[in-house]
Amino acid sequence: MAIIVAHHVMLKYLGSYGNEASFQKIGAAMVILKGAVNECVVWACSAILKLQTKVAHGFVNCVGLIDGMLFPLAFAPTLNAEDYFTRKGNYVIKGLLTCDDDAKITWIEMGWPGSVHNNQVWSNSDAY
Repeated sequence: MAIIVAHHVMLKYLGSYGNEASFQKIGAAMVILKGAVNECVVWACSAILKLQTKVAHGFVNCVGLIDGMLFPLAFAPTLNAEDYFTRKGNYVIKGLLTCDDDAKITWIEMGWPGSVHNNQVWSNSDAY
């Protein structure tokens, strides 16, 4: 399989969430068999993991990482509960974290309703 196809499949896989990350759905979207999607993801992951021994904490020239996280709530909030309800059927608070090249957390943005997209949290943060 061509390397460029494997990279595109891996990016689609990493950029998908929940059921959209299924090999069958990715295969249908990219017009390839789900077995080929599996092979691409395995190949790309193996290639990335081989780089692990060559760098200390991640990738050379990588300044840091940012990622959104969902923190589950034990019960629904009393005000605006629908804003904290996710498509997965639970109530959560959204958090956005960044870390440096030493894998140390350098910034946290917390308290956003779970239904809010990561991009909205990021674009309204002080770090942005």
